[in-house]
Amino acid sequence: MDSAPTRVSAWLKRFVPDAQASSLRKISCTVGGRKLTIELNNTPEAMEFYRQLPLKARMGEFGGREFYGPMPGKINAVSKGQYTFEDGTLTYCPTNDTVAIFYAQSTRPHLSMAVYPMGKVTSDLSVFNELKSYEVFEFTK
Repeated sequence: MDSAPTRVSAWLKRFVPDAQASSLRKISCTVGGRKLTIELNNTPEAMEFYRQLPLKARMGEFGGREFYGPMPGKINAVSKGQYTFEDGTLTYCPTNDTVAIFYAQSTRPHLSMAVYPMGKVTSDLSVFNELKSYEVFEFTK
């Protein structure tokens, strides 16, 4: 009985990624001839997004603060959503099945739909100021 917690933990690790390793999972995003690095967090939504890679999303600029577009596949959102964002946050919105990257705060910091943070762009965000109003974002492992 004393070894039960250790044995159960080892058994679970076969099915559930290690939380610390998952929080450091890095992916790439190519857009407009530039390569971005994104560090995924350890949410169920981020893990589902990761499993769908590689994927392409045609994303449009909105409000001087984000690029967003339809996800090729759906994600089951089970975490707590939020109505605010930090610069560089990669999110999923189940209301309209979109992925977004928020790159700048704006005069409209509160969102009308809940988003689920999946990670953060760790490379320079100034690239977003140089993109066309619509771009194809290619996310890869």
